[in-house]
Amino acid sequence: MSFNAIEITNVLIVIVLFYVIYRRRDAGSLLWVLFFYCTLHFSFAIYPLFSSEHTLLLGNLHLQGSGRLAKMSALSLLICVFYLLSGHAYATYSQSIVSEKRVVHCILAGMITVFGGYIFNLRPGDFLQLKNTVSIEAMLFLLMVGFLGLRGRQGPGKMDERFWIVPGLSILSLMVCVSVFEVVSHRSWAGTLETSGALVYRASATLFNPNLLGIWASLVYLGCAFHMFESKKDQKLMMLGMILASGAIYFTGSRSAILFLMMLLIVAFMVTITVTREKLRWVPLVILPMTVILIYASLHWLIIPFVADTVGWHEIELLALRFAATPKYLVYYGLMVLGYEVQIPVEIAISMEGRFIGGTGAGAGDGGWIALHNDIGWLGMTAILGLWLLALCRGLISCFSNHYVAHVYALAVLCYCLLIGLVMRFQIFPVWVLISIVLTPCLLHWVPQDSISTQSKLVRSD
Repeated sequence: MSFNAIEITNVLIVIVLFYVIYRRRDAGSLLWVLFFYCTLHFSFAIYPLFSSEHTLLLGNLHLQGSGRLAKMSALSLLICVFYLLSGHAYATYSQSIVSEKRVVHCILAGMITVFGGYIFNLRPGDFLQLKNTVSIEAMLFLLMVGFLGLRGRQGPGKMDERFWIVPGLSILSLMVCVSVFEVVSHRSWAGTLETSGALVYRASATLFNPNLLGIWASLVYLGCAFHMFESKKDQKLMMLGMILASGAIYFTGSRSAILFLMMLLIVAFMVTITVTREKLRWVPLVILPMTVILIYASLHWLIIPFVADTVGWHEIELLALRFAATPKYLVYYGLMVLGYEVQIPVEIAISMEGRFIGGTGAGAGDGGWIALHNDIGWLGMTAILGLWLLALCRGLISCFSNHYVAHVYALAVLCYCLLIGLVMRFQIFPVWVLISIVLTPCLLHWVPQDSISTQSKLVRSD
């Protein structure tokens, strides 16, 4: 089976999503459609897992990337959603209040400044620089039209979460099941050879890359925490979502994803202590570590001692040991940078340096902020960081003035998006789309309104 053939999966997914758009064209549904497509864009990579030549097929697939069918499918859906969201935004803008127009003007100013930074740092013939810059501009544009679309006062414009919760949990369950199969069967594309000689298998599920899956699952986790406190009707389902997302993070073996998420969960919990007396404010903090510990403990004490063949089970256990050693290695690496003589595994040094080594074009490190500086210089960087700083200020004001736990996790989503740029290029698809989607509902909570919206009344009445 050729890769072009298996990419027909993308065409079928887009056809289904076009039908959904035909039935539900409100701004919230459009953003959910984009989120689902981003999640399933690389789902054609699941097919080689069941082939006897999976190693060769997966290697070639990651070397070549997605083909024409997948790219055309993604482009057609993006154009359709951008067009419809722009229509919602245009209808809303004329009726917007001053605070809403100020958001639009800030984002537009940022887009213009990013373009100026690109012009001043233009590298003729560097297509990757152009592609990265277009992605950043599209990320800002999607955030702007998504915000206006959801804030629209005429017709359906709100996030219809309840309609999408069951499909969302179903896809999340699929991701976990595929992840388990990848690790247990030793058929995952990504694997890390530790200094000890152990080969750690890391799952990618439908997202082509374990680090991308870790980021996706972390955003889902924070989104579930956000919605858990925004609407108490769905608290049990959101807890289930956090458990499944924790499982997905575990099987990715992504140290950066779990480290960043735990840091933000700890900070969020500390903030919630000061702003609210919500009874369940501790739940998001404990679900992630408890899930990781439960998976490891079940394997170590209840399964491995009683089975004759530990192949597969042992590889799952190694992922927990990988996470447990991360804090120690980070301290050792910091000491090494400061000039102290310490011994750290070679793979840790390679992983750290691979994210922060500079360069331009394809030779740059994995870090998104370094790549962004290479592409648009300090002028464009100032615009992006300025927008992030404005959002941070508005988030803090909203958090401490309204005393809602949901606002705390909206701020955590913003901070996580900021941290993504340290370990991954957010200019690649679908990362920039995911960032825009998760930040859009957060922005709704940060921008003041002249009156309490119907959505806020429903949330507070819970």
